[in-house]
Formats: sequence, structure tokens, C-alpha cells
Amino acid sequence: MITLSAIQVGKVSLIDKISLRPVTDVSHYQVEYRSDSNPRYLPSPFNCRIDALGNLLLLSAQPALSLQREFAADDYHFRIRVQAPAYQSSTSTITVTKAAWDAFVAQVDALDEGQLDAPWQLLFDETAQMEPNAVAAELSMRRQNHQAINPDNYVLEVISPSSVNGQAIGSLNIWKFYPLPVADKVTVEVRLSADNSVVTSAEFGIDYTKTLNAWELAINH
Repeated sequence: MITLSAIQVGKVSLIDKISLRPVTDVSHYQVEYRSDSNPRYLPSPFNCRIDALGNLLLLSAQPALSLQREFAADDYHFRIRVQAPAYQSSTSTITVTKAAWDAFVAQVDALDEGQLDAPWQLLFDETAQMEPNAVAAELSMRRQNHQAINPDNYVLEVISPSSVNGQAIGSLNIWKFYPLPVADKVTVEVRLSADNSVVTSAEFGIDYTKTLNAWELAINH
């Protein structure tokens, strides 16, 4: 709700890069800004909070808007840093042109005078994708005919979306992959050690709620 004592200025939606779900468990965030004529970032004059939908909201009281009127002589750059458990730190920079700021101030003036007859327009409404931390997987391989497997006879590799070699864990017919590519799914290829010929390949989804995924693969070889 827009009121004269708390005006919503901007919004940055924080979403998981893989699942596109909102990121609501934020441990730290920082909003700074600078103008084109001042290379030094300063603390944002706006109050900030994370809502239940994973939106970083910038809110302003009248004094902050009055301060910005005095210094809105050129373009502004907002730097937003966010940290959340199980995610890599995210830094976004949003540029607000002088024309955009002037239009926003005019909107505030119209609100002050009770003459705002159009939907409220934020100074910026952006999305920041947060990349999950890489996780690991252990793949257990067996023959469909249940005959014994010699791990030395096989090479396992994640081939898509990037290459990660599997490391055999002793003689347990288990291969560990770490770090996995940050993606929703990967393709694992099984090859013979002797001649590098392909035995089979399989696709596995990655569950980022687990630091160690467990996969199984039966081969007909």
C-alpha cells in the first residue's frame, strides 16, 4: 500500500536460477548507490526489507525523497548484494537514468497533491537470479544380469552440460562426482577403460536440497 510515510521505490525479486522459485531465506543483503559524478558507493537512503515472496523492497519516507531531489543531477547506479544459505553470493547493479528519476519524483509530487490517477510505477523492478552452491553425487552401478563389476574396467564421466570425471570409490562399484555442474540435470556416460568405447549414457536430475545426491545405474554389459 502506498502512503505518504512509506513509499515503495524499487523491487528486486530474488529467484533460484535452477528452479526459478523465490529465495526467501536471505542471511544478508546490502544496498548502495552512487551517481555518475561520484564513483564512491554510499549507503542507500532507502529502507530495505525482504518480504515473504523473496522480494527485496526499497521503501522511502519523504525526507529521503527530498534529499534525492537535490542530488538527482545525473544517472544513478544501485549495487545490491545478497547472501543466502546454499547459494553463491549475488551482486546486481541497476542503473536509473535521470529521466527515470525525474518521472518518479513527478509521480511522488502528484501523490503528495492527491492527483495521482495512474498505477504506481516503481523506480525499478528487477529480477536477480541466485546460483545454488555446487553439490556432489555418488552413482552406484550394477549389471542387469547381476554379475560382478570390476570398477577398473569402466570410466564414468558427466559429459553435459560440462565435463566432470567420476572418481571410483574403492571396489564398491560407486563413483563420486564433485563438483557437479550447476544445472537442473546432467548426462553421465559410461565407457570401457580398455578402448574408451561407450557402453551407455543416462540422464540424472540434481536435487539441490541435498549436498550429496544418490544415483543408481544398471548396465547391460
